[in-house]
This record gives sequence, structure tokens and C-alpha cells, in this order.
Amino acid sequence: NNCRAAGAPACSRDNDGALRMSSGQNFLRGGCAALQRHRPLRSRMLPRLHLRRSIFGASDSWLPKPPARCFEREEVVGWAPEILFDIVADVELYSEFVPLCSASRIVRRHGPDRFDAVLGIGYLGLSEEYTSRVTLSRGTSPAIVVAEALDARLFTRMRSEWTFSPASAGGCRLALRVDMQLRAHSHDQLLRSVMGTFAEQQVFAFRRRCAELHGDDSAALVRGSLRQGG
Repeated sequence: NNCRAAGAPACSRDNDGALRMSSGQNFLRGGCAALQRHRPLRSRMLPRLHLRRSIFGASDSWLPKPPARCFEREEVVGWAPEILFDIVADVELYSEFVPLCSASRIVRRHGPDRFDAVLGIGYLGLSEEYTSRVTLSRGTSPAIVVAEALDARLFTRMRSEWTFSPASAGGCRLALRVDMQLRAHSHDQLLRSVMGTFAEQQVFAFRRRCAELHGDDSAALVRGSLRQGG
């Protein structure tokens, strides 16, 4: 029997009486089924795409923190401790001679021996400024200059400590310790090439500054030892 009604799609009945749809209806039904099958797949893919953006984007907070690193350098130089102390304490001039330092300016003072300074780091494509609290201990033995980051987006921790004491053979025994932990693995990878010699480069820069301002210290025996951890 012809089961086609006015305006209805063509259909026929099988031998057992079951209604069989036309090829056009089968095509439409198959397309809908395919869409239903692909919809869960799409929802499963979305978290993967979001994860990929996190890997290649600026945020990698889902990763473990980069390792904390410690760099130390100790030397005996021919200049007096007071000369070295004054050069390290003059933070506003760092951008003129300190490696990687692109800016240095004092923004707030908390008395004669404590102030906040904005320091800039520039290396390859990295450019970042942060505020550091600097504390000067001139009358102690040894004399100490401590700088610690307050609001660094680049660092979880950044603290440097300089000590200056008279050497037994004359001159000054200076020591630098830097404790550093970067927030992002991408920055940690970028700066890793300079981390191995970071303390050594810092001490060399200040020694060269002393030589420019006060003459060479070749009259004194210069001994250096490098200790690095982390």
C-alpha cells in the first residue's frame, strides 16, 4: 500500500510491515547522529586547547615553582671597606654599570639608612621593574648592605646581601650572597644562561667601578673564591 500522504516524504513498508524511510531521510538521520557523536568529542577537546594556551602563554601557574637558587662570591681586594660600602650603597647609579640593570632610582626614604628603590632588569626580550627595600648597616662589623624585593612580579624571592670587613693583610674582605627564585619557568629558562656566573659578574662590576673612581688595587693581593648552590 502507498503510505505517502500529501506533502510527506516518500516511504514504504518492508515485507513484515515495518516502516522504511527513504534514502533522503536516512541521510538526514545519519547526519544528526554524526553531530551527536562529535559533540562530546568537542567538549573533551576544549580543556586540552586551554592547557596548550597555558603552556605557550604567559601563565604557567599550574607547574611547580622554579627552583630557589643561591649564589655566593667572596674576595679580598685592595680598597678600604668604606670605599666599597659607599659604591654598593649608591643604588641610584646602578644602571650605569651593574649587569642586567636597566633602571635604578630611589622612590621613598625611611630614614638615613633605609629606602625603597625601583630597579629594572633588561635581558634579551625580558624587561621588568620592581621595588627593592635597601637597608644600610654602616657602623656594624662587618658593614652590611641588604636589598630585598617587595613587589616583584618576576621573582618569588630576590634578596642580596653584601658584607665588608677589614682583611688581615689589608684591604677589604667582601662577600656577596644572592637568594633568588623566579615565578615563571619561562623566565627561569631565559636567565639560566647568566645565573651560573651571576655573583661573579656582580662583584666584577663593582670592582671595576672602584678602579674607575679610586684607581687600581693591584698593590694588594687579590684572592677570590666562588661558591654556588641551588
